[in-house]
Amino acid sequence: MSDRTDDLQDLVEHAVAVGDALPGDLPAQLEEGPEAAELQSATSFEPKLGLGFLAALAAVVVWSCPALIGKSLPLSSLTVVLFRGWIGVAFALTVLKLRGGRLSIKGLRLCLIGGAALGFDLALFFAAIKSTTVANATLISSMTPLLLLFLAPLLFGEKLRWPDVVAALAAMVGAGLVTTASASLDGWSLRGDLYAVLCLVAWTAYLSASKAVRGKISAIEFSAGVALIASTLITPVALLHADLSWPEPRQFLLLTIMGITGWLGHVLMNWALKNIPIWAGGTSAMAVPVVATILAAIFLGEQLVLLQGVGMAIVMIALTVVGVRSPKLAG
Repeated sequence: MSDRTDDLQDLVEHAVAVGDALPGDLPAQLEEGPEAAELQSATSFEPKLGLGFLAALAAVVVWSCPALIGKSLPLSSLTVVLFRGWIGVAFALTVLKLRGGRLSIKGLRLCLIGGAALGFDLALFFAAIKSTTVANATLISSMTPLLLLFLAPLLFGEKLRWPDVVAALAAMVGAGLVTTASASLDGWSLRGDLYAVLCLVAWTAYLSASKAVRGKISAIEFSAGVALIASTLITPVALLHADLSWPEPRQFLLLTIMGITGWLGHVLMNWALKNIPIWAGGTSAMAVPVVATILAAIFLGEQLVLLQGVGMAIVMIALTVVGVRSPKLAG
């Protein structure tokens, strides 16, 4: 798969910190060259624009589901991560096989660091979901573009620009408002917020590992390899945990849904990006914390106060500014 494909996948991945990624189809505009893209834009972009935005919206809703399901399941976070992880492994290996690929020893070595980071990310995310509000867990863990902004001078040799610094400070203020407003609500805990911060670091490490091995392994094999390594590392920890329990049939079904929603979300978003501007796709993906918070209020009865909404709006606007102004952060 080409570097441009990975660039596009990274753009979507950087917009959210939820779930592991399986790549979808390459958008036709990138696949067929600039001349074909210009022709397609003139002939088919307009009629499909509405469908593209609907697909992007569907992807956002799908990406919001794992947090809600994980929060509602009466299972420990390690139980959720263990079963969801191995279901995801089976699905990823199936996709890899159907695409004519296979896992190699060399590929697994290249996936080692990314798999370890992904394992920490998944365990910490669902621990955060179980310990604090959905609003805090999803918002904090989605701030990868902000963290990458400050890593950009080291990773890409970029200079920090004052609009980006202002946007970063605004995002911090917005996150502070959300945390402060949540402190008085049922279901909030400082420990859960700290889990989300560590999850943010782990997801950033995963993306960095993914970037480091680009060109050495296909995106599909990398996705399958890191999923296998992450689940293998989590298994002994989960088996030794006192709260580990076997899911009931209905719970197993929900865990299966969680295992495939990440992939489905990327398929929907990649299809949408054939028909809408890339910046629109990235910006819509940043709405995942907002959608997850609203759904949690509707279906889980989580409280939502005005100050939280103001803080989340500030964070989303700031992250959008960072993402639009800093294309290198997206790949």
